[in-house]
Amino acid sequence: MRRAASLVTLLGTVVLVSWTLARLAPVAQGPASIIGPSSSPPSSVVSQLDAEVAKLHDRAERVESLTPTGRDPFRFGAPYVAPRSKAATPVPSPPPPPPPAPTLPKLVAITSKDTPGGAVRTAAFSVGDDVLLARPGDKVGTLVVRSIADGLVELVDPVSGIAYRVR
Repeated sequence: MRRAASLVTLLGTVVLVSWTLARLAPVAQGPASIIGPSSSPPSSVVSQLDAEVAKLHDRAERVESLTPTGRDPFRFGAPYVAPRSKAATPVPSPPPPPPPAPTLPKLVAITSKDTPGGAVRTAAFSVGDDVLLARPGDKVGTLVVRSIADGLVELVDPVSGIAYRVR
């Protein structure tokens, strides 16, 4: 196994060195690719090419730019109707961005007390350095507690009606 690994390493090194040296070596030019001063094209060929280029330039200057016509090839025999100009319609302003979300209190715990009328849940919130206990309908800062479920309290902003879930 060591022989195979060393053979692969040796061949990889040889290929890498060959590739690197081939890139650094100058490209040899054969006799067909060397152009000497005696092989310049005759002046008659150059003058003919110059004349053709001049004709093409003249022709390009004479060609008129295409102007759109009022012709509609899909409506045969119909009278021409000029296109109506589009009046600038006022762009309605985008609605104002919604107010930023209020800082939500951190939910610390949810307690439950069994009563004859059913379970009454109370949520404990951490507001600053204080702990606030709230039931559905109570206010927590500017928000009102809508419902208390297992691990989830739903708070509603009474002004905008946006509901927030605190976990």
